[in-house]
Amino acid sequence: MSNPSKHLNDEIDLIELLQNLWDGKWIIAGVSAAAVAIGSAYVALTPNSFDASITVRPLYDHSASDVIYLGPKG
Repeated sequence: MSNPSKHLNDEIDLIELLQNLWDGKWIIAGVSAAAVAIGSAYVALTPNSFDASITVRPLYDHSASDVIYLGPKG
């Protein structure tokens, strides 16, 4: 069987976790600031590119009265 003393200390201490995060706050802030700077530079330096296309085909098998109008009634 397993030793019961092994299972006594299997809890997560939230205070200790928060203390470790607080101690490393400058590393977290630095990495976050670097990511924001790299993302901002990418957005600022990449040229905008917008493309659109449309295909208009005539109605061969249907007349214009066969097309269903889905616009506002009135």
